Amino acid sequence: IGVNVSSVWKVSFAVADHIDLTPNSGLVVAGESFQVIVTVYDAYDNVAVNYTGTVNFTSTDPYPASLPANYTFTTGIGGDNGVHTFTITLYTVGNQGLTVVDNVTSTLTDTSTFTVSNAAPFSLNMTPMGGYTAKGGVISLTVTAYDAFGNVAVNYTGTVSFASSDLLAVLPSDYTFDEAVDMGVHVFTAVLYTDGVQWINVSDLFNVTLFDNHTWSVLIPDFLELYSPTSPQTVTADVHEISVQVIAWNMTVGV
Repeated sequence: IGVNVSSVWKVSFAVADHIDLTPNSGLVVAGESFQVIVTVYDAYDNVAVNYTGTVNFTSTDPYPASLPANYTFTTGIGGDNGVHTFTITLYTVGNQGLTVVDNVTSTLTDTSTFTVSNAAPFSLNMTPMGGYTAKGGVISLTVTAYDAFGNVAVNYTGTVSFASSDLLAVLPSDYTFDEAVDMGVHVFTAVLYTDGVQWINVSDLFNVTLFDNHTWSVLIPDFLELYSPTSPQTVTADVHEISVQVIAWNMTVGV
């Protein structure tokens, strides 16, 4: 008569061997929170349910990123038991690395890379930010849309309009940004004709919070050549004094 004998063995996990950070990649929007899961395993890929180490996060995001505080895993009923979910926020467009590591055992670490896209358009920036220009001279203006975190809003498709204190100014027509062509940046030209200090404003026709405004001192061409040396530090105090007098005369009398 044969006798079958069987035994039941309870296998417990070995010591923590590696950490897994998931997802290991993905697409996220600047300023929008998302979740990652940290799981601790032993050398045989069993979840290390008794892991009680402390982990910390770092990121390549220079903004900087909003990362969790150092966290110590818990065990038992209602504990982490080797698995915990964290909330992350990244802000800078491009590929940003996120790393988790055990505070004591540096070999317990993992890194994921996330591709960050810009947030919604938040501001318009017009450059140059004013200065001096010759009466009738062409001014090149670059208008850039940014999100709230300083990233170029490459998906901006708003329509911008220009205005000026110079009633004789030649300004760009209303323009709708093309996402595929402009990617948030477009160059315009303007011409000012009235002497003195004149402003140019650019604004989104349908979003009043998107605008920028700068001023130019409009000078007669011959005087502008005298006033704008290539090395400003070499200009004497006498020349500056004369310049102020002439500008004031242009503003009050005209040429």
